[in-house]
Amino acid sequence: MTGPAGSLVRGAGVLPHPMMITARIPLTAFAGADLTKVRGVRFTFDDTNTDQIFIANVRLSSVSGLSGTSPQFAILPMNDTPLTVDTSTDQNAVNSIKSVSASSALRGQGGVDITLSSNRPFLPGGELLVLQIGGQQFDVSRLGDDGSTNQVTFTLTSDEFASLQQGDPITVQYGDGGNGKTWNFGHVDKTMLSQ
Repeated sequence: MTGPAGSLVRGAGVLPHPMMITARIPLTAFAGADLTKVRGVRFTFDDTNTDQIFIANVRLSSVSGLSGTSPQFAILPMNDTPLTVDTSTDQNAVNSIKSVSASSALRGQGGVDITLSSNRPFLPGGELLVLQIGGQQFDVSRLGDDGSTNQVTFTLTSDEFASLQQGDPITVQYGDGGNGKTWNFGHVDKTMLSQ
């Protein structure tokens, strides 16, 4: 996609108002996804060091092409009501560490799901949530199956889990953690691994 048409520069003369480019992606492009269970969309822009990306609206429609219809899924209201977040004492827990024989997050290969919960929600942000265990980082994750933002599950390959050391510290952060928002989950207990 090219940038917006028009100008954002003041005093640049008579130029068209900036118009954002529209991208339409057919749902068939999401091969292997169970579209009946989609509760959110994550946009990952990890190929650009600088610049700005603006996303105005996201709409899902059962109609193909350019014809306009009402969206199939509800759009969240666009207001500035602040979210209430419990900022008292963090109540973080490692809920489970479970072996999975075929993970869709790992394109069908086996792995390990580590499910974490907190009273402080894992709200979508400008960076991916990152699980750090010891000196290793993992970013393949999903929010709770019920849509809750108070639970997140990270999926590791079996080899990644095997490389963890018993007692390594567990934290979750956004990106490289430079924004200071970190959840602490104590230390990894590999004996929690269940089938």
